[in-house]
Amino acid sequence: MPGKNRDRVTGAVSDVVKPKTNADAARAQEMRKEGNSLATIAKALKVSESRVREYLMK
Repeated sequence: MPGKNRDRVTGAVSDVVKPKTNADAARAQEMRKEGNSLATIAKALKVSESRVREYLMK
């Protein structure tokens, strides 16, 4: 399941389009189901915790 992108200015939420980002979102969701923390997921994917939160939005 792909993650979401949130526009900082308007607050609009849209689906992720790039294949690598979709892969990262899927990996983040898998890691979260395994019980990993946001910080651990962020470090593994080399992204910020806020980006991980976006990846985990459904």
